[in-house]
Amino acid sequence: MTIRTALLDARLILGDEPLFAELHAALPARTCWRRARQFVEAKLAEQNDAPPPAPATRAICVEPNIKDGKGGLRDLHTLHWLAKHLYPDTA
Repeated sequence: MTIRTALLDARLILGDEPLFAELHAALPARTCWRRARQFVEAKLAEQNDAPPPAPATRAICVEPNIKDGKGGLRDLHTLHWLAKHLYPDTA
């Protein structure tokens, strides 16, 4: 699932554009790519199995956890990956 997630965000930085376009076009056609339910379940399980945050101390309480807090970047990225996987033509 990690590789699938990385491929969702793949973009050409430098290299052969036609080869990258061929890769990008071939990914959704793969059998394993079409298993959306497995991908969604794996991403949600990954999010639920994340280690709990460290206990808050007085010094840490003044800063919000924008990465792993509820509604933080981790949640936003997960939603982005799910949308790109389920609706590849619109993303």
